[in-house]
Amino acid sequence: MGEDFCRQARRFPEAILGGLQGKATQYAGKKTAQTVRNGYENNF
Repeated sequence: MGEDFCRQARRFPEAILGGLQGKATQYAGKKTAQTVRNGYENNF
């Protein structure tokens, strides 16, 4: 149980962080697109 458990436990944070990073990137991308769109609309 010892070593296998430690190895798996270490994998969890990586998976969680990877998932969060992906979501944050997606969110940032949407935000940027929205900001750019708003900027264009305000210029015209």
